[in-house]
Amino acid sequence: LYAVATDRAGNVSSPVSTNGKLFARSVGFDDGNQGGTDLTDKIGVTVGGQFNRTTSGVGVTVVNEKGELVSHDVYYTSVATATDLSRSAELTTKLNGLLNSAAVGVGYKVIITTNNDWVASLSSEARFALKNMGGQEFILNNAGFRSSYLLITQKTSSSAWTVDYENYHPKGANTVLAAYGDDNIQTVNID
Repeated sequence: LYAVATDRAGNVSSPVSTNGKLFARSVGFDDGNQGGTDLTDKIGVTVGGQFNRTTSGVGVTVVNEKGELVSHDVYYTSVATATDLSRSAELTTKLNGLLNSAAVGVGYKVIITTNNDWVASLSSEARFALKNMGGQEFILNNAGFRSSYLLITQKTSSSAWTVDYENYHPKGANTVLAAYGDDNIQTVNID
């Protein structure tokens, strides 16, 4: 479907999402091969040609069963201060709301993207909510400072979520994390 291409000179080209397609990208602050300044402001999720940036911390993007953007919120969980701990509490509230809301129908997807650092003030409650959405316990319990994480999960019944894609890179990885979807938002990983 789509792939990030790097030529011999090290130039990186990435596709952009259009016509209902999905493109998600996460990166840690110290990751290499970020594509230079052309990708600096392109960490987050594009749905139907609309880009939603994850500035720093955790981005939560919700897409309905038709592949349409419902919401995109960013939670600054990069530093362990009282303010940032409250951002983690807000993230937990958002995730638990998605887990428990009847308004979130079967077929909805939640896309978690990260930028810079996302774990410094990420609470155990937020990690637990991510696990309830299908995130791997080992990754969430052991995620390191300035690592990158990307999760795409889909609601499959009134109380169940299934992961379409999950990946993690430690600090200083050679590439960004990226996932792409077709018109039906079928997720493909090219890593």
